[in-house]
Formats: sequence, structure tokens, C-alpha cells
Amino acid sequence: MRTSRFTEEQIRYAVQQAEAGLSVPELCRKYGVAPATFYRWRQKYGALTKSELARLKDLERENGRPKKLVAELTLDKQILQILQDVLAKKLRPARRREHVGRIMDWYRIVDRDSGVHGNSCRTQSLGFWVG
Repeated sequence: MRTSRFTEEQIRYAVQQAEAGLSVPELCRKYGVAPATFYRWRQKYGALTKSELARLKDLERENGRPKKLVAELTLDKQILQILQDVLAKKLRPARRREHVGRIMDWYRIVDRDSGVHGNSCRTQSLGFWVG
């Protein structure tokens, strides 16, 4: 997700200026944003105090952690399911290694000891042990 050019404090200050009487088109020109963006800011930050704004930021950060964990666990589950499907097939060992090697390349899984494909492996990004 793209980050804003403005901090929450700057946005809150701009919304306060609008509430103090400055016109929205003038503020949009001053800050270089579209009117729709300004109205979205006013909807989100309009009635927040500084402490409420800090609390909102903390809650958004806390909410991001479980989302990231769920995404990582879903990926781990997909990898395990694909590996189980491949290993359950009646394939010769060389063909099985070839399939597992492709899966390991696709999901960036490396051998934990030597850095090459092998039986004991983990994903680089998740630190999840497979095997």
C-alpha cells in the first residue's frame, strides 16, 4: 500500500484549518491534493484529538500484525498441501525430486543447512520448517 506524503498530524492540521473557515479548494491547492482526498481526510480525521489520533495509529498497527500472520500461515498451508499432493503421487524418486524442486523454486524454499534444495527445508521469508 502506498504511504501518504503527509503525516496524520499534518492532515489533522489541514482539516482544522477547514473547520476554522478556510475554503476547501484553497486548502486543496495549498496542499496539492484533490478535493476528494481532502473530504476523505475530513471524514477520517475530522473529529479526532491528538491522543485519539495516536490511539488510532496504534490500533491500525496492531491490526496489521494478525493480517500478516494469517497471510503467512495461508501460504504455508498452500505449500504443504502442494508438497503432500506431489509426495502422494506414485512417482519415481527422480521425478518426485524434480517436482519438489520446482515447488521449492516457486515458493523460494531453500535447504536450511546447505542453501540448496533438500529434504529439510524452510521458506526464506517465513522461517517455516518443512520436513
